[in-house]
Amino acid sequence: MPSASEFRAYPGRGSSGRVGNHDVAIGNARFLDERGVDTRPLAARSDELRREGKTVVFLAEDGALAGLFAISDPIKPTTPAALHELRAGGVRVVMLTGDNRTTAAAVARELEIEDVRAEVLPEEKADIVAGLQSDGRVVAMAGDGDQRRARARAGARSASPWAREPTSRSRAPA
Repeated sequence: MPSASEFRAYPGRGSSGRVGNHDVAIGNARFLDERGVDTRPLAARSDELRREGKTVVFLAEDGALAGLFAISDPIKPTTPAALHELRAGGVRVVMLTGDNRTTAAAVARELEIEDVRAEVLPEEKADIVAGLQSDGRVVAMAGDGDQRRARARAGARSASPWAREPTSRSRAPA
């Protein structure tokens, strides 16, 4: 495999670089669209995968669509019960995710989450947390590194006992 160079990450969007003599970009549809790559030829397939709750990532080579990946992050078996217990205790559950709206809706439907905020960039998460707090809400977050950073910037608390600081390969319940 040729070596990669000129790598650049765009958090919440994708990444780009060169592999051998080729310009390569991988990311969400908006990221590729911004680079002039038409993702419409795979729109039907990507929508189908998103309805199944999968995250779709597109691949472009030299400015042309080359394919897509479907990534699934299975819901932990304990998550539905944990969310039920939170709701029974009067907690309003909000899903805040960078995933596509269709993917987020599929996951939210399975977990019975009504308030879903999708396609949120990492830098926007802190603003949403701050907005909830300005409405007088106490905010607790669980999730990956983006949520931890947003929580730190906005002063949200860790959710407990269901959401402890997960490893980078795990996914907390909500």
